[in-house]
This record gives sequence, C-alpha cells and structure tokens, in this order.
Amino acid sequence: MSEEAQTKVKKELRKLKLMHPTSAEAAVVRNYIDWILSLPWAEKTEERFDIAEAEKILDEDHYGLKKCKERIVEYLAVSSTHEASEGPNPLLGWPTRRG
Repeated sequence: MSEEAQTKVKKELRKLKLMHPTSAEAAVVRNYIDWILSLPWAEKTEERFDIAEAEKILDEDHYGLKKCKERIVEYLAVSSTHEASEGPNPLLGWPTRRG
C-alpha cells in the first residue's frame, strides 16, 4: 500500500474510533476501509494506451455514461503522449504518478 493510502486509512480509522459503532456513517467508513484494504496493492500490470480497445471495452461493459467514457478515453489519450505525468486520476481523484 502506498504511503498516501496508508495515511488516508489511518485518518479514517481515527475518525471511526470517535463514532458511535451503530451509526450509519460508521458503517460507511468501515466499508471504505475494508474496500481500501482489499485492493491488490502489490499487483502491477503493464500500462496500455490502446484508445480503440479502451473505447470498445467501455462500450461493451457500460451502457450509457457517454460523458464518463469520453473523459476516460480523453485521459488515456493525453497520458499516452506524456512519458512522465502527474495529475488527478479521473476515476479515483488521486494523483497518478508515471515515469
């Protein structure tokens, strides 16, 4: 897990400790923490920037959502032209580091 993710999880754990265990917000925070901890942090895949393939997959797997799909394809197109970039990830809102 990245240092940034660890910091975020620790912050959420501190917040959870202050909440009543049966509150709705506590359940949301617990689910968020569980989700982050379940991510495969050690797995890595090779980045591919095949725009046509990305559009095909998005159209097959996601009905509608035209603007979202356009934004993802736009992000891939821009990312494929820059060797090292750092900016917000359109899906997570977290910074993306490449290079």
